[in-house]
Amino acid sequence: MSELALLDDVRRRVADREAVDWDACTRDPQLARALSDDDLRELAFLRVLDEIGVVHSQLQTGDLLGGEDGTDTPAAVRAADDDTLTAWGRYRLDEKVGRGGFGSVYRAWDPVLEMPVAIKILHRRYGDRQLTDRLLREGRALAQITHPHVVRVLNVEEHEGRLGLVMEFLRGETMDAMIESQGAMNDREATVIVEDVCRALAVVHAHGLVHRDVKARNIIREHAGRIVLMDFGAGLSQRPSDDEAAAVGTPLYSAPETLRGAAATPASDVYSVGVLLYHLVSGRYPYEGRSVDAIQDAQARGADVSAALLALRPNVPMSFVLVVERALAIDPHERYESAAALLRDLAGTHEAAVPWKQWVVRALVGTGALLVVLTLAGMLTAANYNQVLGRSAFSTDTVFDYLRLGRRSLLMPMVLALLGAGVIGALFALRNVLVAASATVRAFDTRVLSACDRAAGRLGLADPGVCACWIALLTAAVLGAVWFTYAPLLHAVTRDASTAAPDLLRELSPAHEQDPIYYRMVLALTGATSVTLWCLLARTTRARSQRLPGWFVPVQVSILVLLYASMQLPYRLANDADEFGVVTWRGQQCHVLGTKAGEALLFCPSLQPRRRLVNTASEPLPPVGEPTHLFAAFGPRSN
Repeated sequence: MSELALLDDVRRRVADREAVDWDACTRDPQLARALSDDDLRELAFLRVLDEIGVVHSQLQTGDLLGGEDGTDTPAAVRAADDDTLTAWGRYRLDEKVGRGGFGSVYRAWDPVLEMPVAIKILHRRYGDRQLTDRLLREGRALAQITHPHVVRVLNVEEHEGRLGLVMEFLRGETMDAMIESQGAMNDREATVIVEDVCRALAVVHAHGLVHRDVKARNIIREHAGRIVLMDFGAGLSQRPSDDEAAAVGTPLYSAPETLRGAAATPASDVYSVGVLLYHLVSGRYPYEGRSVDAIQDAQARGADVSAALLALRPNVPMSFVLVVERALAIDPHERYESAAALLRDLAGTHEAAVPWKQWVVRALVGTGALLVVLTLAGMLTAANYNQVLGRSAFSTDTVFDYLRLGRRSLLMPMVLALLGAGVIGALFALRNVLVAASATVRAFDTRVLSACDRAAGRLGLADPGVCACWIALLTAAVLGAVWFTYAPLLHAVTRDASTAAPDLLRELSPAHEQDPIYYRMVLALTGATSVTLWCLLARTTRARSQRLPGWFVPVQVSILVLLYASMQLPYRLANDADEFGVVTWRGQQCHVLGTKAGEALLFCPSLQPRRRLVNTASEPLPPVGEPTHLFAAFGPRSN
């Protein structure tokens, strides 16, 4: 176990009031050396907290120094009791399957019902008579709840001074285990699960109870697929409680007011559901810390939950993000007033089924728009091609030719965009898996995100106007840098080839055939990156209920149109310069740029001007071999 995994495990055990083997924490010499001074100080602090909890439990039982007969106190023997219990009342205890802050859970056999059951036997520290009577009443209230998504409480009993809840035994996997083994979920799967949790909480709240410990480990998916909210050992009525009850819960899931000691309410359960949603789709928590105080400090700072979630999972729908943001409101009055209200909004994050007619319309509109874009792309590169060669009057291009050119010219940019999207998606998926699986990676990821947040703060990126400026400036800067780098190529594809200098036309020769490819590749990647940043900015701005500056859209569209035109301009000239046949005219080899009505337009590299109009009736043009590259004569000559 790594030092970070050890600290995570100890934090969880202290928070859940589980037994901690403190000697084992430093028994491994290699692990002990890996612990930093800060880690050792935190372990010492956690040990003090654990000892305070034990003393507090002993005080509740009225016996701090031991029993009158010299035996150990109940708190001192509770772990041994749990480990050695084989029967409780009429139930045979077959296996301990879990241990938490309130008690231990056993798989047991009920000889009366002749079926396996789960029994949560509360720790002896809850043996106070007043507390026991209260828990008996509330346990019986839980037994009255019958709902498919609430674990069925079959009975609540007391034996040998210890209270227990007898529940149905569930076979399946907890959400905590699913996240650990499979990584974060997608938003749709998380929504379906939490909808069932909200349905369960709505029923629990209607019976005057709060769960107080909604978390991934307390939700199980049965093998048949049913989602069940379980572990009601902490479930208490909706009224002010004593200090011990107020301390129940898992800090990472606890609402700010309950961490401050306030009574739990349905609103605090709603907050826990918000943490659950955040955790299921990201594998992280909205407010993290190495102690309860650190978590409270993070909550007090009020980090931007929406922006943080979008940074972790950019593909999460904005409607989902807004639901999580409201559920996690620091002020309980700003949260959903009930689990039922949260359920209504969460169900609305699913897109309604689109009628087939609307799908047909969308498909037709999308196809039409794509055809228009491809045709315009082909027209642009064909127009430049004909202009440079001076063959516009001889062009026989049709709309279908433009469409074909557009399709060919956009193939590489589309492949690059898809490849880039695939790589980015794979990196995000790998990050999510590693963050969920490794405490070391989680710590590193937290440090990187914190550094990014600080850098973003220094650059003023919290303001969408500043972000918009950066995107526009960077796109324009890259476009300008590309123009500067490939200035000779741009000069060559915008000059009249008939009179241009040979050195200029050398840029279009086969010796430089890679330059147009690299030029278009850089522009394609720049355009794809700019559009991606634009979309992310729009999503983040909506999440923060902000607006983009009015100038941003027209300026960014203008830059992208200019970039797109620059990318398309040289395509045909660089790729179709070898389509012209070669003939002999007055002892010179010339390329036939086009023919019509007994005339031929020739391009003769060795003449000035290079473009000649010839009457084919009076001057025959015998062909010479296969077509060659139009600008091959301007390339470097081999010795």
